[in-house]
This record gives sequence, C-alpha cells and structure tokens, in this order.
Amino acid sequence: MKSLLPPLVEQQKIVQYLDEKQSEVEKLIKIKNEKVDKLIELKATIIEKYIFGLENKGNTKSGPITGIKSIPSHWEVKRGKYYFKEIDKRSVTGKEELLSVSHINGVVPRSEKKINMFMAESYVGSKLCVPHDIVSNIMWAWAGGIGVSSHSGIVSPSYAVYRMKEDCLFYREYLDMLLRSRAYIAEYNVRSTGIHKSRLRLYSNEFFDIPFIRPPYKEQVEIVNFISEKLAHINILIDSVNNEIAKVKEYFDALVLNMVTGRHKVSEEKGYGQNGNRYVGTRD
Repeated sequence: MKSLLPPLVEQQKIVQYLDEKQSEVEKLIKIKNEKVDKLIELKATIIEKYIFGLENKGNTKSGPITGIKSIPSHWEVKRGKYYFKEIDKRSVTGKEELLSVSHINGVVPRSEKKINMFMAESYVGSKLCVPHDIVSNIMWAWAGGIGVSSHSGIVSPSYAVYRMKEDCLFYREYLDMLLRSRAYIAEYNVRSTGIHKSRLRLYSNEFFDIPFIRPPYKEQVEIVNFISEKLAHINILIDSVNNEIAKVKEYFDALVLNMVTGRHKVSEEKGYGQNGNRYVGTRD
C-alpha cells in the first residue's frame, strides 16, 4: 500500500499552517457558540416571563417557590400530589420505542439523538409511558433531566413516570415549559438528596411535595401560543448560527484532507472569510 510522504520541510509547513487555521477556526466557533448560548438564554427569559404571568397587570399573589415573586391571583397552586400520580407499568416485550430525557431536548425518541452507546441487549421490564406523561431522570432532574412526553414508548426502569390524575389539568406544552424552567429546576436541585452533586436524586415524595402553579387551561394554551410566536425568530437565528458552525467545521475538515493529500499547497492557500460564511483561496 502506497502512502504520501512529502519532504520533511513541506510536512512542517503543512502542520504549522493547519495549526494556525485550527486556532482561527476554534476562535470562530467559540464566538458562534457564545452567540447560541445568549440566544438560548433569551429564550429561557421569554418563556419564564409568560409562564409565570410576570406580564400580568391584574391582581397578584406570592409565588409558590423561590425565584418566583408573584403570580396572577386567579392561578391555582397545589402540591404535585394533588395533580399527579406515579405510574410503574413495565414492558413485556421491550419492543416499544425507546425514549430518552435530557435537559436540552426533554423527552424524545432515542433514535433522534443518534446514540448507539450503552444500548441494552433487552428492554424487557422498561417503564412504559404515553403522551402527556412526565418522565424524570431521577439522578439528573436537578440539572433539568425532566420533561413531558409527546410519544408512547419505554424509558429506563430507574426513571420516574408521573401521570395527571385528571384530563386537561395541564396543557402538555405549558407543563413541559413549567417543569423545565430555571425556577423549577432550582427547586429540584434543593429537594434532591445525595452525597455528591453528580449523584443527587429527586425522589417521588419530594416531587409530589413541590407546589405547581396552574393557570386555567384555556389560558395555558394562549400562553404557549404567544410564547411560540415570540420564539419563532429566535429559533431561526439559532438554527442559522448552528449551520454556520457546521460549515466552518466542514471547511476545516476538507482543508486538512486537501493539505495532507497534496491537493493544495501551503503557498496556494489564502485563508477564509473572518465571518465564517464564505471561504476564499481554496481550489477544487
């Protein structure tokens, strides 16, 4: 098998050139990631502004948990045990769709996350859940590992699954935003127990003791629709920046391949645009 072996001096030039380009690319990606983080922070601020009724101009009452100073006076507040019950139904075949829960995406099919590691030989005995069930990763709820499922499927036996005691207590999207808000995640953090932070657990008794706010159902729907309109433009911006990051990475990967295979020489390369959107000096 033949291998490419340019002269040592040329190898050194290639390595130096790619090191410089890698540094530039890493700085550019860092800037863009920071922009994404700021947009995500803006999204969280907008969501909490409306799910807690902070724009309400009418009568208010004290908020039920730390971080929420007040809520509209006509909103109901009860502890979780009055709204939810724990479900522990198990899969007989293990063939149902495997779901995962994370602080980023909430409850989603594991296939969408393209994760192949830590796959079990059998999922018999996994917990079943249906749309509108709450799925809580007991060990990571303190970090936001909780959400409301929009899928039927199975989850880890070590997760907790909760179901509304009555229909139409909560609009699914509203409840998901509420559970995954920074204020409620802070509440899980306080109520989780364990020796090390990475091993804290939010057990069912503590979840049921948390006070949950519940606007009238129609109002929950209106809040979600309003928030969705507010976030539409921000989501487009986030997707756009993530696409730019992907293009920068693709450019660098292609550059490395072209340089080490001799398609391009250091003297032929003129760099790329600093905005990360357009590259110059490369040849096909």
